[in-house]
Amino acid sequence: QVKEQQKRNEEVQDMPELVRDFLDPAEFYRQVKNICGINFFCGVPDSLLKDFCAYVTANVPSSHHIITANEGSAIGLACGSYMGTGQPSLVYLQNSGLGNIVNPIMSLAAPGVYSLPMLLLIGWRGEPAALGIPFQPLPDYHDGAGQALETAKRYMETAKGPYALLVKRQTFLPYSLPKRNGDAAAG
Repeated sequence: QVKEQQKRNEEVQDMPELVRDFLDPAEFYRQVKNICGINFFCGVPDSLLKDFCAYVTANVPSSHHIITANEGSAIGLACGSYMGTGQPSLVYLQNSGLGNIVNPIMSLAAPGVYSLPMLLLIGWRGEPAALGIPFQPLPDYHDGAGQALETAKRYMETAKGPYALLVKRQTFLPYSLPKRNGDAAAG
């Protein structure tokens, strides 16, 4: 796929706005760690985030990646992780789960309550501004993703509250979980 992208880029040299790149899940993961200092990941998988979630599942120790039963539980885990480590977490969810995070966000994480920063990675469907959480779409190219993470980091450091990156369909390059011996869930 990378070669296909390069070919498309060459074909439309003077009109780069016509070319859509895709984020490499591994590179985005490295940016999340390096820019935001995030080492803990939790949430409810979403089809728009499947490639990033697959990469995290394959490359993050299970002690630092927890798939939760619901989005509110993920927010609670992220809050606890921040309180224990002083480092923000990444919570991934589909936007249909926004209703499940209202209470834990507003009663725990919100600035002015306990002020617990976390990065929300939300599959983008519908209206994201409903909760008043600052957000931006996650660009589908390396430099743009890095800039978005820098913005999120600044907000989380200054406001001490949640910040959301919204993920459109086909933002990430495909990533397949490697098969492991004796692990039926990895396939």
